Amino acid sequence: VRASLWEGNTVNFGQLIASTVTAYGEEFAPRARHSLALSCMMAKRHDLARPLLQENIQQDPYGNPMWAKSVWALARMESLLGDHALSAVLYRQFADEGSISNKFRLQAQLNWCQELIAAGQPGPLLEARAFMEATLANVNDPDVLMNFARQLQDGPKELRDWGQQLFVRGKNAATQQFNEAVSPSLAIGILYKLTRRQVRDFGR
Repeated sequence: VRASLWEGNTVNFGQLIASTVTAYGEEFAPRARHSLALSCMMAKRHDLARPLLQENIQQDPYGNPMWAKSVWALARMESLLGDHALSAVLYRQFADEGSISNKFRLQAQLNWCQELIAAGQPGPLLEARAFMEATLANVNDPDVLMNFARQLQDGPKELRDWGQQLFVRGKNAATQQFNEAVSPSLAIGILYKLTRRQVRDFGR
């Protein structure tokens, strides 16, 4: 598909998806659409990628295993094309989906903030922090906390102080896990991750 588009040929996406369904079943159609959309993007044919991803997004996420990937791919594409307002909407849609892992939802929330700023709409940043705090409320995994704290340091300046606070919270959780470790291998793994974050990401 990518080679055909580079050469300026027309691609029958409907026929390709139909052949996939015939060979592997209806449940593979979203995966086929997503893969075709990525090929279109690589060929710089974003106009063809958009409707393929949108069709996946319009389906119920619980019945479509490619829903989250298609939302994320379209959000990134719109950001690259300069439509930061639409990208923010898509990242927020991803972050609102409760079936997705917290670490990915938090990244989507941070991307949402960055897209709002790029779109010249920084007003919702206070809402963004409250939104993210609600997701983090029950998170005790030090890796998730410290990874997100690191992301905040590269994100909007209005959230960097909060990133420092989250890092301290993650460091304390990691220290507690280290003190409670029942084997040397487990303890050294925790210590390695904590030290890497302290030195490389926070200059401590």
